[in-house]
Amino acid sequence: MRALDRRERKLLALLIVFALFAAAWFIVIVPVAGGFLERDAERDDLRTEYARDLRLSSGNETWHAELEQQKADMGDFAIVGASQPAAATALSAHVKQLVLEAGGTVKSVQMVEGASDDEVRVRANLQLTMEQLYRTLKRIETGVPYVVVEYFSVGADAAFQSGHLGIMEVRLEVSAPYRPADAGAQ
Repeated sequence: MRALDRRERKLLALLIVFALFAAAWFIVIVPVAGGFLERDAERDDLRTEYARDLRLSSGNETWHAELEQQKADMGDFAIVGASQPAAATALSAHVKQLVLEAGGTVKSVQMVEGASDDEVRVRANLQLTMEQLYRTLKRIETGVPYVVVEYFSVGADAAFQSGHLGIMEVRLEVSAPYRPADAGAQ
């Protein structure tokens, strides 16, 4: 077998780079993008189904009673507020209350920009011990209003340096559906 000349080595290197790019494209990027598109289509289907269900339920008294019960329970499943920033403030207060009840420290809580019109998101930077973290997450998981933990990270640099579990830096991002205060009257 003869040694490859400079031009052949360059072509082989380009072929290898192209193959790696193609593999990354088909193994990572296409499935992730496909997942986003599928979930978006599912949300659109659910919105269409919700509109159809409202239309069907408008003529039946039994369904009206059920609708009134669901309106009464709406606060359990959505943050109700006069505006989206007001609802985000209510969600921030809820997160702060849960952390403080667990004995943790709230460093900051802010509204996350870019949320859709029908949801609110807040990000909280916290200092918690492991036990406080467990209590806070349990209360978030089982408490009312129901919220979704979108992002969660723990920085335990002090524990790594000292070898003992101590106070951890926690970043938590939660979201909840948002309903205008006057939406219950619809």
